[in-house]
Amino acid sequence: RDAEIQGLTVDTLLDHGAVTERVLHHGKLYDLVILGIRGETEERFEGQGGGHLEGIVRDLGVPTLFVPHDIDSITGVVVGYDGSENAAKAVRAGLSLAQDAGVGVEIVHVTADGTGQELLDQAVASCSGASVTVGTSLIPREEGRRGANLVKWAVSHHANVLAIGKLGQSAMRDFLYGGVVDHVLSSSPLMVLIVR
Repeated sequence: RDAEIQGLTVDTLLDHGAVTERVLHHGKLYDLVILGIRGETEERFEGQGGGHLEGIVRDLGVPTLFVPHDIDSITGVVVGYDGSENAAKAVRAGLSLAQDAGVGVEIVHVTADGTGQELLDQAVASCSGASVTVGTSLIPREEGRRGANLVKWAVSHHANVLAIGKLGQSAMRDFLYGGVVDHVLSSSPLMVLIVR
């Protein structure tokens, strides 16, 4: 009902069958799929839910917003950016979401050596004409994974959406770099927008 008041068209569907298969079947018909990160099973039996996320993230070709049960509005959008094609897609999708919500966007690059400002400048150039504030930040890579650094930064800056690009099917690249998505989905208190 809130969506109707805001002038949005929202389709809901009750379907039966294997969750991943049904989401993949119906999801390809839409521009954005919104799913809960942790459902009823996770809430009742910690560590037991979320088994469908990996297959959905791997195979669904449209942007997917994963939402924790305790978030009901968007306060800010952070985009993790590494210069890749999928990161550029995440910038566009994150910007679109931010404009719809009337909040700002911060494009963030995690760096181990202080480099990356030129990447951020390229990303900002692609946002010309945006109706919301677009900023950039280079953040130092702390111990641990880049995903943890992104989540920590977003939380400390009061954003509750993290947009990231998912890498392709290369097993080695996903092993080396794709862990950001896996880490963020498994541990993030934020909404996570994944773009392929």
